[in-house]
Amino acid sequence: MATLETAYAAVMINSLVSLLDAGKLQFWTAVGGTGTKLAECTFGSVGTTGSPAFTVATTGVATATTITDEDAALDTGTAAYCMLTLSNGTTNVLDLTVASSGSPDITISNTSIATSDIVSVTSLILTLPEGP
Repeated sequence: MATLETAYAAVMINSLVSLLDAGKLQFWTAVGGTGTKLAECTFGSVGTTGSPAFTVATTGVATATTITDEDAALDTGTAAYCMLTLSNGTTNVLDLTVASSGSPDITISNTSIATSDIVSVTSLILTLPEGP
């Protein structure tokens, strides 16, 4: 079985999260942007918040710094997936599952989002497993 050394896990996760500087965190009703986009939060960037979207990882773990709320949800529906995109909001980097319980990639307090709701993400940690 192949294993990933800690130093390389850090390089890989830092490369991934650098793509998300000023990127978008979009909540959708279906995977890959095929359903209805319900809300779009924005990652921080050096240019707008003075810090990158994620902390610099020394292991395979990166934590989001500033994530700007969606002040008024775009549509009504049940969030099932989240897309992390480049700053253009259209180039998908990563798809994540969303739920209010269980073991999704992202847990939110309520997956039912209504037009004009405020959508907040208080924490996001991306992990690239390492070692045996």
